[in-house]
Amino acid sequence: MAKEPTQRAFAFSLGRKFVIMLAAIILLILLGQTLVSLSNEVTVLDSRIATEGTILAQSIASSSSGMMDGDNPDRFAPLFARVANAVDLIDVAIVNRDDLVVGHSNPDEVGAKIVDHDANVFGKPRTSQGLVNLIHGETEYTATAPILKGTSVLGFVHLRFKSGEVADRAGRLIASAAAMGLFWLLVGAAVGTLYVRRITKPIAALTLASASVIDGELDDVELPDSQRKDEVGLLQRTFVHLLESLKGKEKENRRLMEEVSTINERLKKRVDEVTSELQETTAYLQSVIRCMEEGVITCDPEGWIVQFNDGARLQLQGLGTIKVGESLRSLVADGEELAEAVFRAIRETETVQLELVRTGNQTKGTETRTLVFRIYPLLGLNGESMGAVMTAFDVTQSRRVDEQLRRHDRLASLGTIAAGLAHELGNNMHAINGFSSLLLRSIPASSPEHGDAEAIHSENTRAIQLLDRFMLFAQPRDGVSQMTRIDALIEEALGMCGYQAHKWTIQVTTDLADEGRELECDGKLMTQVFLNLSLNALQAMQKSPVKRLTVSSRWKGEALEIVFEDTGTGIAPNALGRIFDPFFTTKSEDGSGLGLSISHQIIERHQGTIAVESEVGVGTRITVELPASKTSGDGSRRTS
Repeated sequence: MAKEPTQRAFAFSLGRKFVIMLAAIILLILLGQTLVSLSNEVTVLDSRIATEGTILAQSIASSSSGMMDGDNPDRFAPLFARVANAVDLIDVAIVNRDDLVVGHSNPDEVGAKIVDHDANVFGKPRTSQGLVNLIHGETEYTATAPILKGTSVLGFVHLRFKSGEVADRAGRLIASAAAMGLFWLLVGAAVGTLYVRRITKPIAALTLASASVIDGELDDVELPDSQRKDEVGLLQRTFVHLLESLKGKEKENRRLMEEVSTINERLKKRVDEVTSELQETTAYLQSVIRCMEEGVITCDPEGWIVQFNDGARLQLQGLGTIKVGESLRSLVADGEELAEAVFRAIRETETVQLELVRTGNQTKGTETRTLVFRIYPLLGLNGESMGAVMTAFDVTQSRRVDEQLRRHDRLASLGTIAAGLAHELGNNMHAINGFSSLLLRSIPASSPEHGDAEAIHSENTRAIQLLDRFMLFAQPRDGVSQMTRIDALIEEALGMCGYQAHKWTIQVTTDLADEGRELECDGKLMTQVFLNLSLNALQAMQKSPVKRLTVSSRWKGEALEIVFEDTGTGIAPNALGRIFDPFFTTKSEDGSGLGLSISHQIIERHQGTIAVESEVGVGTRITVELPASKTSGDGSRRTS
């Protein structure tokens, strides 16, 4: 490919250009000389023919002067015939002094009137064509002569004829000039070629050598020093010195290239090693991040998600959208607070921790969840911001476990306190109850003191009942477990609170599993749980515009799920986490705060779970799940 420009250069070499230029100069000189000679010859010949035409016209005028008075139009015919023999006649006309044609070589023209004719009767005849037309073919000539009789002008003779003599003479001159030009062209080409060869031969050698240099074939170039003293010799010697220098540089370059190649091989090997180590490290880190339960999310400085692990999808499930290229605001509902925390960490290059409480979708419905985000700024090698990385962890369950542990601690403390209170208060309160009973019987019902005594007895009785419930909560008795149909226990509990439902006009609806399956539990304790949950739901709906309690149950594999759902006032979010604490109540009066605590304890003793979902002004949903460690019925099985 590199030789192609050189080959094209040879097609228009200096020698050929010189020969072409020399030939062009010779052609121009010959052409100029030919044109000058041709112009002179044509001018002389044209003048001679025109003069002969004028003489002929004058001869016709002299011959026709005695015929002007006749009436016979054919009287000029012999004269016209002689003229036609003398020249290549086009036409000849004889006009009288009234400009009427009295004789014409074409009889049809006799009688016509000539409007204009040449007054210069003895001047140079007019030709209708220039030099190019003179040498191109036959030339037309026009001659006019007066017809005289004495000094009187009887009329005019108008003669038109053609002549090819000029063209013939011009053709011979051009042929002669062409032959002479060809001769001198051959002589010039031969001389130019011999002269140019002395110049172009060393230049051609330099050109071929240059092509080899361009192709990198310096070792194949052999160019001896020139002994010539002219510019071509100087050019050749300079090129030889340059070639020697290039060969030296080429040798040095080869040595350097070998060194560079060796260094490149070492670098490539090292790069491969580092790349392999980096890939292993990256794979290790990605594997670690992928296996982390904690969510890890990275974003760019504008807050667009770049990468995340499976833990992030798990921790944020049901709270928002997590997708590469999306805004981090989509991770949770109302994500502006999270975005502001991320931008603050990027802007201030410091770690930021954020705790958010959001309501998310779960398999059992909506649930209030607590998430903790730790946000760390990402910096490049030069300290420029590359975005942020944050960890996300759903601490809802751990907070529940912590709360359960605290509740168990409180329960353990209450058990210890209850043991002491039983000895200190039990006997005294029962003594007060006995004496108040005696006092009531001894005071007449009409006496004003009877009401006070009745109040003492009633409040003391209520205190004894509260103490008994507290003792049951602090030191629960060992239950009696047996196979029981839970739907029967629920119906029994709802029947116990039927009076309250009727009194407060509350609609109670049941949708209970009826598969003939039984569950191992303490029936009395579970009835107490269902009764407490039912009463709480009914009491919460006393003033609600919509009063409806729905109790449902269904088997989920080897577990039974029972749901109590009401349309009551609901529980505030800040109180929802404490409803199982002893003595905590949301009721304004008549609430001991032990009902849900005891129910929670009974369900835990049965290895079950209880969960509460509530929204103020909408209602509350309590879900109890009991495992079936022993089952019976159609298609059932028993395990011990």
